[in-house]
Amino acid sequence: MEDNNVNIGEVLANNYMLAKLNVRIWSGRKTDKAASAELLADKGAVANAAAVVKQLLAGNDTKLKETAAAFTRIRSFFYESTVPWTTASVGAMKGDRLISTQKSITFLSDFAKMKNEAITVLNEFLQEYDAAVQASAVSLGALYDASQYPHKAEIATLFGAEMSLNPLPEATDFDRLTNIPAELADGLKGLYERNMEAQMDNALSDVQKRLLSELERMDTQLSKVAKGEKTRLFKSMVSNLKHLTGMTRSLNFANNPAIEAIADKIETHLLAYEVDAYKENAALAGKSAKVAASVAEDVRDEDIWRVSNDTETSNAPSIAEVEVQVPDSVEPQFTDEVVETPPSDNPQLAEDQDFLASLMDKIEDPDEKTPEVEEEESEDKSEVSEPTPDFDEDEIMFSS
Repeated sequence: MEDNNVNIGEVLANNYMLAKLNVRIWSGRKTDKAASAELLADKGAVANAAAVVKQLLAGNDTKLKETAAAFTRIRSFFYESTVPWTTASVGAMKGDRLISTQKSITFLSDFAKMKNEAITVLNEFLQEYDAAVQASAVSLGALYDASQYPHKAEIATLFGAEMSLNPLPEATDFDRLTNIPAELADGLKGLYERNMEAQMDNALSDVQKRLLSELERMDTQLSKVAKGEKTRLFKSMVSNLKHLTGMTRSLNFANNPAIEAIADKIETHLLAYEVDAYKENAALAGKSAKVAASVAEDVRDEDIWRVSNDTETSNAPSIAEVEVQVPDSVEPQFTDEVVETPPSDNPQLAEDQDFLASLMDKIEDPDEKTPEVEEEESEDKSEVSEPTPDFDEDEIMFSS
């Protein structure tokens, strides 16, 4: 890795943090095994061909929906405010995500505000929960089973939102591993550096895609206004673009002038007007639509969103090439006796072993290609779809 890439690594550690979110949402659904068996027998279907999933608070779930929506907004806010920190193209929404320390204070403040709002709605739901359960005895009829409802005290634990912020490790941390072969330490360091480059590329690629989507949206909507076609303009058309432009600047790891130029052009020409200015001004809408299309063309340039250089090879050996030398005089001894390894008297060795274990958990070789998986796009783009857990207990949606 060249010196400028090493500096980028230092910039990352000094100016960015890793954020992780866990959101718990009780769905209020329950699979009724007895009703499912009756349905299958009545229809002459084989086992597991279908299932009866009950809405436990059917007809009385207004507050439940409001509570679920409040916690879902926290999840959406988290994804909108961060970028993936992974080398994998599949599952990029999960795990650690990157955020600029410059944005972290506002980020934490907004998160705390949204969480407090969600807790307030949850408490309102808890106050009405017992009455909703009683009302469900009528709405569900023979499907009602009192034993399937969690107690009110338990409901509070089925909703939650916890977030953590942690510093980014530095490649130079590998220099502390003084009690392992130098070649192995260099190999681990080189692997981590290459992994970090791939993570930065994916983070910028995420920003690129999101920015391009908003620019194309603006081009499409304003072009309709310019042509006199009927359309609806929402304030989010400008606010989303403003948010992403700020994120683009904060995640310009290498201070790429091409990325800065894109942000400048957006702020100067596309963020100068609010949405209302376009509604009665076809000429202005047409002008801005052309600018949006022009900037979108600049954003499509893949090269400016890359930090790594595929033609470069690290001077450090690949971890697969490292060979640990064992003296010829040492021969393996086998015995049936179980020998308990005494704890090391070397505190530095113990510290290094723990440190290495923690780093290895974060290492993922970017040279191992992850197969591309095509996913169907959700019709509702405002929410992030999560897989439904495959079990018959109370269904709780977990998002990490």
